[in-house]
Amino acid sequence: MARVNRYRESVGQQRFAGEDPVVYPASSAAEEVAAAAIAAERLGGLLRLDGRAISPAEDLAAAELDAGLRALSNWDIRLARWRLALAAGYAHLPEQQQRVSLARALAQTVRDLLYEPPGRPRVKPEAPVLMLLPTLDRLPREELDFYAEEAKRLARLWRQAGKDDLLWSGWALARARVTLRDGEPDAALAWLLRIYRRNRARLPADDPLERLVRPAEASVLLLLPLAEGQDEAELRKLAEDASPHDLLVATVATLSQVWNTDLLQVSDRFALVLFQRPELDRERPT
Repeated sequence: MARVNRYRESVGQQRFAGEDPVVYPASSAAEEVAAAAIAAERLGGLLRLDGRAISPAEDLAAAELDAGLRALSNWDIRLARWRLALAAGYAHLPEQQQRVSLARALAQTVRDLLYEPPGRPRVKPEAPVLMLLPTLDRLPREELDFYAEEAKRLARLWRQAGKDDLLWSGWALARARVTLRDGEPDAALAWLLRIYRRNRARLPADDPLERLVRPAEASVLLLLPLAEGQDEAELRKLAEDASPHDLLVATVATLSQVWNTDLLQVSDRFALVLFQRPELDRERPT
């Protein structure tokens, strides 16, 4: 452990000086090489051995990259960026570094897709990916082409949602699902109410969804300054029955029937599809 700590202190000094951390074994003795390798892996640095640069933490970079991409495919941008930052710290091989850069560009695309109102002219969700691709000379062409098409698909769908009520409802449902997953029930209620109002003219006058909407509206109204004539006690009593989960389930069921298509599947179209690298398929157990 003392040997490992010595190497870790050396790497810390290199980082403080702005240098790329490289660990050099003090000798060819097995215990020195092992200590240097452990320190390099734990610190995400390179191990210089017999004139060659070895990256012991590259598997950690790959694992964090994979976790970051899976988070992106679930619209979890905050988690994705954190995992990709870890991957960037571990990655030293050029191919891995480029793949992390691509994933970070994809994170920006997913962020714009999810948080920018559909069709806003100044926003180009595909731009971060398409601008970066020409610089990624270490990655397979099929992988680059896949993500270029995926970025364009998502951007095209997002723009169409600005004019298409069904696509907009699917996009807004994704927002509601994300806010509910992130523990923001009031925000989820607000998005579900927006979906309801966008589709209200399509619903019959006595639609049972209305029973869930009224408590949700009361809950949201309590977050705002009350208008003259509004009874706060009555609103609070009504808001006790507000349930974002129940409203989400009922919204999906009702609008799927209205549109004659599964609204959840429409929402899922806004999720990033991940490229399946052949070598990863071979590594996964069957």
